[in-house]
Amino acid sequence: MQDKTLVYVMENEDRLLEQISEAANQYLRDGSRHGYWNWITSELGSRLGLFEELLRQPEGWLSLITFREMRISDKTRGKDLVVGFNCNCAWDGEHGFGIQLAKDRLVDVGPGTVGWNIYSEK
Repeated sequence: MQDKTLVYVMENEDRLLEQISEAANQYLRDGSRHGYWNWITSELGSRLGLFEELLRQPEGWLSLITFREMRISDKTRGKDLVVGFNCNCAWDGEHGFGIQLAKDRLVDVGPGTVGWNIYSEK
């Protein structure tokens, strides 16, 4: 089943990257969860527009992250295996960025631990 899950992720990469891009953009801008957007705004100043342009496209997101690890768990969410990605990212060198998928569903995005802290849902 893990092999089939990997093939599925690879075959649906473009659609999954779009979902990840949208969720990551929202995560990054959500100041109530953390202070990333305020920090980015103050650090980039007049270059903020260039950064925002990157956020509009999945390819832009890919230029801001580096995939370190992909885990295909034997644990499930419903009947689907969970896939986690642990990434380095441009906005948080210490905690990184994590992505968790269950087939077509983007389960969560957040700090790097999201990508490897995979649990079972009954």
